[in-house]
Amino acid sequence: MHASKGEEPPAASRPAQGRSDADLSTVDVFAALGRTLQLLANRLEGLLDDEPPAQARQELRRIRALTDEVLDMLGCVTTAEDHRVGRRPSLGVGVALRRLGADFARATGTAVDVRVPRAIEDLDDNVVEVLFGVAREAFLNIERHGRATIVVVTLALGDTSVVLEVKDDGLDLAQREAYDWHNGTKRGLLTVAELVSSVGGRAALTATPPRGLRLVVEIPRVPVPA
Repeated sequence: MHASKGEEPPAASRPAQGRSDADLSTVDVFAALGRTLQLLANRLEGLLDDEPPAQARQELRRIRALTDEVLDMLGCVTTAEDHRVGRRPSLGVGVALRRLGADFARATGTAVDVRVPRAIEDLDDNVVEVLFGVAREAFLNIERHGRATIVVVTLALGDTSVVLEVKDDGLDLAQREAYDWHNGTKRGLLTVAELVSSVGGRAALTATPPRGLRLVVEIPRVPVPA
């Protein structure tokens, strides 16, 4: 889709202000393309919600599937680079969580189900960074101590807050405490608490009988400094 005369292209498709094209790395270009595709995916979702005729709905779903496939490929590159340089997810928390789940499933053989609505992408940068950090710590703990066969990650957007839930069917809390978090210090749990409190959120870890744990994190959509 081209911008009409006199209309600027979407911000996601423009280079960062003050930077020339020569300054842009391959990852920058991938991230800009990914953000534009994310806008397209959101629009496709809205069109599908309008319940178009069957033939149009089938075509929209095909385009949506292709868009998701390209976003996933872009996410392979940008998520790895984001983690390497310690920055927030370039393509938003939805793409980053799906990429994180896919990498975890491939590395461990554990089934992973990531449920993220499209609208979740419009979040404060600090909130995105915290949500991704919490999910990364949760996956790390499950890999080291959980012994789970399935992990379900759900992200939900409320009027004033966003809720992340990571649930697994692995060991219970008492069994995991025998292993401790991160080299016998429970550092992972402390990291989660610190991340969440830094934006005025709260976290709860509970058992899910007969097996497993459920981590729920609720964060204000507008961060509240601790």
